[in-house]
Parts: sequence; C-alpha cells; structure tokens
Amino acid sequence: MRILIVEEDEIVAQSLTIALNEHYYAVDVAKDGHMGWEYATTCKYDVIILDVMLPILNGIHFCHQLRSSGSMTPILLVTAHGDKENLVEGLDAGADDYVMKPFDLKELLARLRALLRRGQSSLPPTLNWGNLKLDPNACEVKWQEKLLKLTPKEYSLLALLLRNPKRIYSSSALIDHLWSLDTPPSEDTIRSHVKGLRNKLKSAKVTDDPIETVYGIGYRLRNLPDPIDVSSSTAVTAIESAPQAANPQTDAEVADRIAAGLAQVWSKSQGKLFTRMEHLEQAIALANIEQITDSIAQIAEESAHKLAGSLGMFESVRGSELAKEIEQWFIQLRHSPIKRLPLELVTTHIQELRNHLECMSDAAIGAELNAAAKTVTQTQDVAEPIRPGLLTVTLSDRPPSEVRILILDDDQIVIHEITQMLNPWGFEVVALPVSVDLLFALQTHQPDLLILEVQMGKLSGLALCQTLRNTVQWTDLPILFLTDNRDPESTHRIFAAGADDVVRKPVIGPELVTRLLNRLERSRLLRNLAETDSLTQVANRRTVTAQAETFLRIARRNEKPLCLAIVDLYQLRQINDRYGYLCGDEVLKRCAKILKTSFGQEDLIGRWSDEKFVVVLYGADESSINYHFLEIVNEFKRENFVPAQGHPFTVNLAVGIADYQQGDNLQSIYDRAKQSLVESVRKHRNSAMAFSSQEAR
Repeated sequence: MRILIVEEDEIVAQSLTIALNEHYYAVDVAKDGHMGWEYATTCKYDVIILDVMLPILNGIHFCHQLRSSGSMTPILLVTAHGDKENLVEGLDAGADDYVMKPFDLKELLARLRALLRRGQSSLPPTLNWGNLKLDPNACEVKWQEKLLKLTPKEYSLLALLLRNPKRIYSSSALIDHLWSLDTPPSEDTIRSHVKGLRNKLKSAKVTDDPIETVYGIGYRLRNLPDPIDVSSSTAVTAIESAPQAANPQTDAEVADRIAAGLAQVWSKSQGKLFTRMEHLEQAIALANIEQITDSIAQIAEESAHKLAGSLGMFESVRGSELAKEIEQWFIQLRHSPIKRLPLELVTTHIQELRNHLECMSDAAIGAELNAAAKTVTQTQDVAEPIRPGLLTVTLSDRPPSEVRILILDDDQIVIHEITQMLNPWGFEVVALPVSVDLLFALQTHQPDLLILEVQMGKLSGLALCQTLRNTVQWTDLPILFLTDNRDPESTHRIFAAGADDVVRKPVIGPELVTRLLNRLERSRLLRNLAETDSLTQVANRRTVTAQAETFLRIARRNEKPLCLAIVDLYQLRQINDRYGYLCGDEVLKRCAKILKTSFGQEDLIGRWSDEKFVVVLYGADESSINYHFLEIVNEFKRENFVPAQGHPFTVNLAVGIADYQQGDNLQSIYDRAKQSLVESVRKHRNSAMAFSSQEAR
C-alpha cells in the first residue's frame, strides 16, 4: 500500500515515515501543498495524510482541488488541537477523517486502516488463500497457523496479490504500488523479491505456489488447485470475525524498531528544535521593548506551531501543550489592533518550554534515545537562528554543465543578477528578450527549465505559460515564475496557469538554486520513468512511437527516405525457461548496448515488447543499412552468455526492415517490417538453435 504524506515539518514527516515503513507501507513525502499536488496527480496513492497548515497550497485548498479533479483517494487530515474552524472546512472540502496534533501513532495507524477499508470496500480484516492467511492489522502471514517471517516488500507483494486476486500486475504496476518515488527499483529487483517470497513459502511447506507468472505480462494470484477442501476458501475470502490479537513479540519488535528510528530523528533534529525555541525567545525579547513586528510575530507563530507538532511525535504532551498555547498568543497578537502580549505569562511559558526541551535532551525516549541525546548535548552547539527563506546548497548538489535555463525578460538587471547566481553552479543560462518567438526559441535551445515573469511589458507570462501547457511538446517543461506579488490570489493565478514553482523578489541566490535543483531532479525522475525502459535504458514503446511519428512527418515534408527495423530476440522465452529470467535480462541488456553503440545519437532505438526492439533511421533506406544490420547480427552471435548452471550459449537475432513509401503511416511501415521479420525468423528456425548446438558439443 502506498501513502503520501504532505507535511511541512520535516521532523513530523520523518517520524511518520519510520512508523509507516515498519507497518509495510511505501511512503512518499511532500514538503508543501504544491509538491503534494504534483505527487497526488502523478502517482496513485491509497491514502493521503495531509497537514492543514502548508505553504504555497494549504490543506483545505488541496482537498478542494483533489475532489474537483474527480479523485476519490481517501484523505486523512492532520490539524492543530482545537482548530475547529479549519477542521470543519477540511471535512467540507472533501477530507475523509482527521487526527489532531499532537497525535498518537497507534490512533493514526488505526484510522489509516479504517480509511483503507473504506477506500476498498472489498478489503477484509483477514485475507486467505487456502490455509495461507494474511492479517493486515497485525502485519502477519501464517501458513496452517504457523507464523512466517517475510521482509516488508515480500509482505506487501503478497498482500497486494491477495487483495486483487483477478488482476495481473506488470513490473511497472508493482513499482507504482509498492515503492516510493525516490527509490524506484529495476525489474531485476522485482523478480528477486518474487523469487524470495516464493522460496520462503516453499520452505514453509506451502503446498502450491500462490503466485502465477503470466509470461510477457506480469504476476497474479493463482487459482486454488483442485481438489479443494469444502471447508476452505476457493478464492480470497474475508473472515468476518475480528482478527486475532497480534503476536506480542512481533508488536514489541515493531515498537522497538520505531523507537530506534525516532531516536535517530531526535538526535538529528535537536538543532532545529532549539532554533525554533530561539525564535520564540527573540520574539518575546522584542515584545518586552515594544519593538515586535508582524513578520517577527509570524515567525514565532510558525515556530511554536512546528514545535507543537514535533514534540507530539516524541510523546511530549506537556511540551506540545505549551507550544500550542504560545502559538495562540502570537496569532492573537498579529490579528489584534493592540500589539500587546501578556508578557509575564508568555515569558513563563517559553521558559518552561525551554526547560522541558532541555530535559528531553537529557532523558529522551527510551534507552537508545537517551544515549543519543546525551551524545548530542555533549558535542553539538545550539544551532544559530536561520534567516527566513535562506536555504543552503552543498557542492554535491551542483547540476551537470549541460543543464540549460532559458530566461525570458527585458529587465537586464534581473537577467544579470540571475546569471551571476546560476553560472557558478554549472547552469548554462540563455537570456532572450520578450519580443522573441518563444516556440521557435524553445525548439532552438531545448531548455531544461524556463523562467518567466508574470508581466513582461505588454506580454503576459501567465498567457505564455498556459499556451505551453496546451502544446504537446512543452507540456512537461518545468516553468518557474519570478514575482513581486505576495498575496495568495496572485500565487493562485500563477499555479492555475500551469507554473511549477514561484520565487519572490528580491531573489536570494541559494533559495533560487535549491528550487531549480529540486524541480529539475523531479522533472528528470518523472521523465525517465515515463520515457525509458528501466531494464535496457532505451526508449520505451510510448516514447519510441511518439518520436517515430515525428521522424515520419519530417521525412514526408522533406521527401527524405526513412526505414524502420524490428530486431527480435526470438529465443528469449526459451532462454528464460531454461536458464531463468536473470540470464534473459542479461541477453536483453547486451542487445540494447550493441544497438546503442552501432547507431548515432540522432537515430531512434526503443524496446517495443518483451523480446523486440525497434530502430528508426531518418535519411536511410533498406538497401543502405542491410549490411549494417548483418554486422550487428554477427557481432551479437559472437557474444557468449554463461548461465549459473549449464553450458555457455550464444543467441541469434532476427531482423525485419521496411522503407517508408508515399502514403504510409507508422503502422503500415511496421506491418511490412513485421512481415519481413517473420520470414527472417522462419529462416533462422530452420537451422539448429545456437545454445542447443553448443550443449551438443
């Protein structure tokens, strides 16, 4: 099951992630509402845990947008204790349930399970496949009442198949359901987990393998074999009675691991907690001399809010209560015409909170947390206050030199400042006047990111952004806006136009660099997942189809030749059956490598299906590249593959080629190439199999 956490407070997010991972959930974390919206609309989640107080796009608006888009993903709202107004607004906006900070992890997990059952009405308390039982509440798997020890991924894989007995899951679908965005595995890893789960079930004397491989497609739950005991289920069934209590030892182990994880979070987070404490102390010092401003009060309010949530994660009820009361005083101060605080009372609360935080550093939570806290307090100085909005970037974060940023602006001062900020970090900056033909400029420079302003003379940056979002080629181009406006309505208009991020002037160099790096990293990850075959690292079928259509349009317009070749590893299924999928994957990877080194960067190479690759060559015809493909076939045949068991073998390639003819579309060219391939395969199969002949010798 996959969970999205949208939470600004890093300490709360890390603690939640540790707890959820220990209960076998895959977790993605977004630090603001805009990033959360991107995640929620890019990937499929089973539940979203959503904080109300978020920068850029708050939790209430997030709910509104998600429900308006038609998504019914369950939302668990996290709100401050006593914040009834936001709670009512959140539930009206579409949230399904809520917890209040500071929350109890056990309560949150219970509400999470309830939402999962509500989101999948067919989800039973216990999942059965004959005598194999999985209890989602206790995170236990039993065979004939004997507990099995599975890894978190093995457990999640089995649970997914048991919940959806009729569905076939491809490797990419399993990745979507079971892994976080920042840790996508290869198909080798998927097969390794499936193999590991099968081996453990076999070792436990499970009589039949519950996982069926649907060759060329993926995996599904196998139908129970005949004969079937009438008293047992013939499919995945629900035990309507309440699940058995979890094994005490198992619960203790999970609790210990969560405590150890929280100890690590605590040791890493003390500097941030004490920095927030210093923000409060600085604010009350200014209030004492009647020099506190709205901005200082807002910083203090935000610091108190985050302290309330963070301390709640470490089960500090009193600390969380103190922080919450302090937050309310600063809220009242900001909204009251008389800028005064009950100074003596607030000062007492802040001092008590400081003492409480220092006591936690000495006592901490549990033995491990105590040791970690003592080490930190002896060796770590209290962190210096962080200037709001100032972010730091390490040298390891520098982008590669080929990253190109396009700026459209007539303000030479702005262009000069941004260029000076970005050049030292390895960015190539291209600055163009607003009078330029933007679509032509994008086609010419092929930027990785575009920077616009809301209004550039008579030109509207928002209108340009909307135009690009409706242009197929540039719909995914990251767009960042610079703006002087700070009101929420202006920000909303910018994001509604399709912007990816907003940076307010005056621009702070490290903040701009950090935002650019985050946006580019996210864009690359999504583009790589969407366009590339993860095993062979060539274009996937969707990408190669779109690019081939472009090649074809250019060939038509310029009246140039074009040819399409299908390269077929027609022995792959037999190799998989005889030597295993790891060996078959190695054959695929070597074939892709030879194809990539045999053609130029301007040529199009992609994986079309399990055993087939497609090569599209602009400016070439069959007669001119026949000999080249013959050399590739011979080169590949000289490759020796050594399986873990058995004799070394070689593999034949079959190739079918077709030229573009006037009036052709991509499908008609492919069909002719496929017919040519059939003849080529028939010719090869009339001779002995390459790997069979080696074993015969």
